[in-house]
Amino acid sequence: CTQDEDCFDGDSCTEDTCNAGQCNNTLKNDCFTLSAPVCVGTCWIPRGLMFDISTMSNNILLHGLSFRMYSSSGDVSSNVTVYTAPGAYGDIYNDPDSWKEIHSTQIVTKAWSYVSLDFKGVAINSKSTQALYVSSSTSDSFIASKESENPVASDANLNIHTPARYVFGPFGDGTSEPNGESISWEGNITYSLQASCSQDSDCSDENSCTVDRCDLSSGTCHNSMLSNCCGNDVCEVNEEECNADCGPWNLDAPLCNTYGNGKCYTPKGMMFDVTATVGISMLGISIIHNKGTNINVDFYTVQGSFDDLYLDPLSWDFLGSWSTVSLDQTRWLSIPIRQTEIQAGSTQSFYIVTSSSVTSSENDGGIFCGGLPADVVADEQIEIRSPARVFPNSEPFSDPSYDRYSFQGGIKYRATAVSEPTPSPSDMSTMSPTLNPTLIRSLRPSISAQPSTGISSHPSSQPSRDPSSQPSSRPSISTVPSSMENFDPSSQPSSQPSLSDQPSSIPSSSSESSISTGPSSDPSGHPSVSDLPTSQPPSQPSTHPSTIIRTSDAPSASSMPTKKNSEVPTTQSPFSAPIPVKWFMDWDILSCRQHCNGNLPCGGKPELVELYD
Repeated sequence: CTQDEDCFDGDSCTEDTCNAGQCNNTLKNDCFTLSAPVCVGTCWIPRGLMFDISTMSNNILLHGLSFRMYSSSGDVSSNVTVYTAPGAYGDIYNDPDSWKEIHSTQIVTKAWSYVSLDFKGVAINSKSTQALYVSSSTSDSFIASKESENPVASDANLNIHTPARYVFGPFGDGTSEPNGESISWEGNITYSLQASCSQDSDCSDENSCTVDRCDLSSGTCHNSMLSNCCGNDVCEVNEEECNADCGPWNLDAPLCNTYGNGKCYTPKGMMFDVTATVGISMLGISIIHNKGTNINVDFYTVQGSFDDLYLDPLSWDFLGSWSTVSLDQTRWLSIPIRQTEIQAGSTQSFYIVTSSSVTSSENDGGIFCGGLPADVVADEQIEIRSPARVFPNSEPFSDPSYDRYSFQGGIKYRATAVSEPTPSPSDMSTMSPTLNPTLIRSLRPSISAQPSTGISSHPSSQPSRDPSSQPSSRPSISTVPSSMENFDPSSQPSSQPSLSDQPSSIPSSSSESSISTGPSSDPSGHPSVSDLPTSQPPSQPSTHPSTIIRTSDAPSASSMPTKKNSEVPTTQSPFSAPIPVKWFMDWDILSCRQHCNGNLPCGGKPELVELYD
């Protein structure tokens, strides 16, 4: 782009600017655009066009229209005027006094280019119909489409209806169906919402499948579609009997003729593709069959397009046959086939081949096709694609074959019930917990960023992998001892002494106030160390002399004589004072040792070492 005008996208709800050679189309705030389908193939070019729009739960303010114009000279130069009237145009199309002019401007542009008209807002109340009329002052014409489905376009607030009225001049004579064809508005309508409610009851759209709510902050209505409701345009589980959501439906291709899309042909075979935008089940195929005798029609299918498989019979599945003894004239035949599933976004190819007895008529027994690729044949769920490939011979998958033809007939199908959960969680969390618990437990435990507020009815089967981020307000109470020792001592003594077959690794902080009632069942791994003598004699004699010698108040009497002689004879009576103990410094170990025989702390005194008391 070199200027902002180069960036116009035909949408009055966007701000179109050119910046450093790049177009930016920025959506304006609080502005909506509803677009009617663009015509493909044959388009109508009326000088004037009347059509109706209708609102739903909200009041709207109409801001503008955008559309395309045509001129046989290539350049459009015309004065375009827009009129409006409340209600439908049907009774006032030739009554100028019923219409109000809302915009008029001179248009100079290229043929087939978009024209945008922005005008002062036109207020339209909720749940009402408004007629619009766009007129050209010259022979330069508007471009209109062929659409039979009503409405041709809709959103949550607005509908664009068909048929439109083809008008030859300002409020002059016209016809709503030129050449028997329904026509419709092709272009965009821009609008914004106006305050339209003060309570929920003001927002009723008379649809039992919506929740109608009034947003009091803006005064606008919101109609949210419910799930699992017959009439919400979604085929859901257990809704197979809901025809409004699940079908069946029929999609028929336009009939060939001797003009327009070309004359009709009657080959013996035809391949065509069907693409689904939602999951569907094909139930039947309609064809136009020429007269003949001993007629047999076979149906085949293959996943994907026929383009690379039309001569590969091993890739195709046989769907079934239909036969009759004779057809005395050309007939439309609706033939059921074996149900064929097509996934959303997928393409399935179908092949029809017919055979019949040879008669005098060259075209007897064939199936109809169009001579040129047809316009797009589609609804909101499937599309019959073009071109088709035709076969002049009755032998299946035989050359020669030709493309650039169009399918003639129809498709019968139904939607596949949606049974799978959504592939990802919703963008917004629910405002409150569900009123009732789920009927089926989840396969995995839920993960929460916050601790639970209540106590679980059962202990967990596994310890937690990570410690809690905050200490608990109260200690936990357990009837079973823990399998792991505490790193810190408890703040209160236990109610019962612990039982252990091993001595504790750390001495108790205070001595026992009472003597145990009986000896321990097993000897300790190490002797205990005490500054006080035991109150009872040991059951076995000690293997080493005591390291501390104390006087007794009375001589001890041994129940048995000693088994060994003393290593040193007694020099004094056992009732006299103890022999003084001498110490010396052992510089090899930097420690004091007793001058005595035996293990540490005894040791023989080295020479030249002084003894100390």
